[in-house]
Amino acid sequence: MFHLQRAWLLLQTFAASLRPQHPAAPKKILVLTTGKLGDLVCLTSVFGAVGRQLQTTVDVVANRFGPELFAGNPHIGAVWVLNDTSPSALAARRYSHAVILNPNPELVALAVRAGIPHRIGISTPRENFWTRVFERFLRERHVYRYDQQQVPEFSQRLLSTLGVQPEPERRELFPSDADRRTAQVFWREQGLVGQTVVAMCLGAGKAYKLWPVERFAEVADHLAENYRAKILLVGSDGDKERSAAMAAAVKHHEAVVDATGQFKLLELAAVVQPCKLFIAADTGPLHVADTMKVPVVDIAGPADCVTQHPIGKYRILHPQGKERYGEMAVAFHSGSEHEERYAKMAGAVTVKQVIDAIHELVGQHHSR
Repeated sequence: MFHLQRAWLLLQTFAASLRPQHPAAPKKILVLTTGKLGDLVCLTSVFGAVGRQLQTTVDVVANRFGPELFAGNPHIGAVWVLNDTSPSALAARRYSHAVILNPNPELVALAVRAGIPHRIGISTPRENFWTRVFERFLRERHVYRYDQQQVPEFSQRLLSTLGVQPEPERRELFPSDADRRTAQVFWREQGLVGQTVVAMCLGAGKAYKLWPVERFAEVADHLAENYRAKILLVGSDGDKERSAAMAAAVKHHEAVVDATGQFKLLELAAVVQPCKLFIAADTGPLHVADTMKVPVVDIAGPADCVTQHPIGKYRILHPQGKERYGEMAVAFHSGSEHEERYAKMAGAVTVKQVIDAIHELVGQHHSR
């Protein structure tokens, strides 16, 4: 069935490529991505580079997080939700360029069927048959070779045709005044103002990245005992069960404030901004915190973090002797067939590693 669906999509795409193209507006850019929350946060540096250098906005096709996350961003115009967007709706906008930031047949097909004449895409040496076939519809193809360059930095190279020059990454989020008021009220009501607050997110976009709940509890107790810290638990509704389990496992229950699932994305950005530290697996909320200039401990486990990592003040934690576990999970090709091995890598990161990273980022403890 999968191959039949791909063949039908290919036929539709090929037919669309033969149709006469309507004149496009000059340098009207559409960026398409299947990236998850953390990826979208990191890509704000790409949108900013376009906006600052070309004095224009880009439109974006992204997942369901896009409209909420990109609200207020002066470099972004319309935000389309990938699964709710038709080729005809995009065609009506008369885009001149489609910049496709994932090696993905659906994104290429959408750009072709929308009649976008200049299609720029990313490829890697590891693509499957169907991805290779659809890449033939690209006008420009840039190969990412996992050569120590971050994906957001590499993505800027795709825009060189448009006159965009590479610049240092500058990730940006724009909480509104209402978002900041929500954060201020929360901090005041929870008695966090004036306290040392460390935020934790226990979830992850992929199950193999999860770090054991009981180890988060050990770290929380260390912070409560040695830093007099309040522990703020954040995350999505899907993280509530793990947060509740951690809150029940700590010795210092009075130190924990469980706000998991309470905030929208830009509210979350405003809520974590005053925190002393943010601790999580390699996941979207960690990149939100990093973008808001909060020091982060990234319990990366199996994630290579070469292709994408925090850019502020951070520590990345892999298992000691990681080489013996084999290849790590890399951008675009994390490999579901390796999930058991990846999960072992996540579990091999120790509490001591996290505590040592805390000491490095925020200094030695404050005894009671």
